[in-house]
Amino acid sequence: MSTPPRFRRLESIFGCALGDVDEASIAKLIDVSEADDLEFKRDLYARGTQAKQDELAKDIAALANHRGGVVVLGVDAPKPAGVCTATAGVALSDNEETRMYQLAADRLAPVAEWRLLTVRSAADAERGWYLFIVPPSTLGPHAVRVGGGQDASWRYPVRDGSTTRYLSESEIAGRYRDRFRLAADQTERLGNIHGDALADVDDRRRVFLAVSMLPTRPGAVRLTRDTPRQIATSYGERPLFRFTTSWFYGVGGQPSIGPGRAELRHAPDDGGGSFGVAHFGTDGACSIVTPVGNTAGTAGVGVGAPHEVVDELLLHEVVDALTTASWYASSFAATSGDALVRLEVCTDERKGSIVLVRAGAGAPGRRWSEREARQPLVVDTMIDVDEFVGADWPTRLQAVAFLTQRMYQSLGIASCPQLTDDGRVRYRQFGHSWRQVQEQAPHYGIELAEDMP
Repeated sequence: MSTPPRFRRLESIFGCALGDVDEASIAKLIDVSEADDLEFKRDLYARGTQAKQDELAKDIAALANHRGGVVVLGVDAPKPAGVCTATAGVALSDNEETRMYQLAADRLAPVAEWRLLTVRSAADAERGWYLFIVPPSTLGPHAVRVGGGQDASWRYPVRDGSTTRYLSESEIAGRYRDRFRLAADQTERLGNIHGDALADVDDRRRVFLAVSMLPTRPGAVRLTRDTPRQIATSYGERPLFRFTTSWFYGVGGQPSIGPGRAELRHAPDDGGGSFGVAHFGTDGACSIVTPVGNTAGTAGVGVGAPHEVVDELLLHEVVDALTTASWYASSFAATSGDALVRLEVCTDERKGSIVLVRAGAGAPGRRWSEREARQPLVVDTMIDVDEFVGADWPTRLQAVAFLTQRMYQSLGIASCPQLTDDGRVRYRQFGHSWRQVQEQAPHYGIELAEDMP
């Protein structure tokens, strides 16, 4: 979790985003009461008894099984009132941070997502405060192993007001039903947003790449008339390694507001219908549909001819769409964690055959493979939004190579010809843009590879 989740009530208490909490923010906790999303601890979790060591995992699971929240270590809030009276802090050390991570990993099932934030005192850098930032979980209920040896058991804590209790047997069963129902609902939702974007493309002469991403933890975007243009402008201002120039780059695309989403679309000069569509949902979901080659009826290609997919363009649009969707979920919708992803290469009519056309290696126009297009070429997978957004470009390209492997194999190719498995770029496998790739790659820390696929 590279970006802390948004807790607007807590942000109003600290006076800033959780990732920006400092000593002055901690001082604002005086006279603040504990709540179902906020817990105070005067001391570190004790090393002595088994019960004290279990308490750390219990606190994390209780928040994850509820609506998330924050635990602050180094703040005194005497019971039963639970009102902060002092912020003396605790001793900070790398060893203590490692111990806390190990305690959580050893005692939680399934492991809950959380982040440890260290806030150092200006007067003494070896003292300060620890914040456990725990988002609400979609993988709950989370159990905690209580006790050790043969006496160990698994229990399910949850926040209840300013205290913690354990779920009853019927509540546990209900939580598991909710988890499985949520997984089915999210898969259905992914299919719906994906289908909506494809339905918005009304040019039936082309072959498209459609990429949809649905965060498992919904975000929140407030739509205004300016939202679509703000998305496009912010996207264009990001430093981004590009193989070619996408239609969506900068402020490209006609902005509009749709049902629960902002929309961008682009139409060809010949008036043949929209061939670029991007939907940005208020929950952080995103779907992008863009052409990846020439198709029957387009310039120079006769009706009934195979749908030609240019390998170089396919790679570019996959990278661009995945980067755009994850950036939108993280930066605009302020969500984090896992996201469901669907990649599809299809024609609007889903007829004829799809041909992968070679762009580089001195053989532009060479056909690599051909497959029937009666069934769409679909890959469903999952990514960690934070890891993808926060990764350097070699790591991101490595993830793209892995994510797209099944797509290329369906087209008769073992792997992406322009990328190595470790995220290097085979620049000579590009066509007209190979010099651009060669020049840009080093600026983003991307290593160039001379080997052939």
